[in-house]
Amino acid sequence: WNNPTYTVQISPEFTPPVFTTTSPVINTTLLGDSLVKPLEAGKYLVRVISDQVGGAQKRTYSNWAGFEVPVRQLKTYNVITPNGAGANDLFEIDGLKFWPRTKLTIYNRWGQAVYKSEDYQNDWGTDASEGTYFYLVEPSNGKNLQGVLKVVK
Repeated sequence: WNNPTYTVQISPEFTPPVFTTTSPVINTTLLGDSLVKPLEAGKYLVRVISDQVGGAQKRTYSNWAGFEVPVRQLKTYNVITPNGAGANDLFEIDGLKFWPRTKLTIYNRWGQAVYKSEDYQNDWGTDASEGTYFYLVEPSNGKNLQGVLKVVK
């Protein structure tokens, strides 16, 4: 085929499929992470439609393939060691990339906020003093996490 185009169809897993999301036509040279927004957790069906553009018009359909998007949960750790060794130097939250605009507030042991971020990027801790802290993680659309954080130097 000369100049084929591809359309990716994604549907919640029902029989027969009910389309809730259809991506734009995707040229194979443009495939990449930036074209697809993350799906909510659940089961889905996907197929690809190939179209021949120009000349003899042709269309083919792939088989439906099922896949599952797991629940993306945030995970925190309770100790950091900001000593420049490159491991555990920062307060990192696993899964943060799935939760944009996650707020983080870190409190000292007297309840005073010592750090606040409206869009945390796993970047706090290098200048933290040794001691015990408390944190509150507020995802943009999820359950808040709170806990104790120990900074050891």
